[in-house]
Amino acid sequence: MGLALASGAAIVAFAVLAWRLWLAASPALAQAPAVVTARLASFGIHTAPAFLLLAAFYSLFHSGLEEYYWRWFVYGRLRRRLPFAGAAALSSLAFASHHVLVIGEFLGKIGPVALLASASVAVAGFLWAGLYERSGRLAGPWISHALADAALMWIGFQMWRAGG
Repeated sequence: MGLALASGAAIVAFAVLAWRLWLAASPALAQAPAVVTARLASFGIHTAPAFLLLAAFYSLFHSGLEEYYWRWFVYGRLRRRLPFAGAAALSSLAFASHHVLVIGEFLGKIGPVALLASASVAVAGFLWAGLYERSGRLAGPWISHALADAALMWIGFQMWRAGG
């Protein structure tokens, strides 16, 4: 659990620093606040408490579902046939590939920033596969993933406030 908490904290620190030092002022994200605001409005999210509930759902439950699918199912099946590095790399690249589309939608295009962000998702997926491999349980990867998603929800909140 210590490694899960430490890795989650490191991801949070990286995301917050990247946001504050580069991403918040990046022209590549100029349209993102409006897209985030429109997406939240389509879900009926118009208040900070409603956003907090949505963020809690994604951070706690959605991350758990993703860990169940990507680590337990996909990585677990690949691991039966491949050594750790191969199974972790393939499952992490697949995990990142579906994020390319989501990130690209928020940026208005799939460009260098979307690919860089998706590459960081692949690195996180590899880390979470390692946590799962080490413990044989989903609790560690889920905790780290939940912390990462909480950081992303914080960034989303910053965009929402800027776009609304």
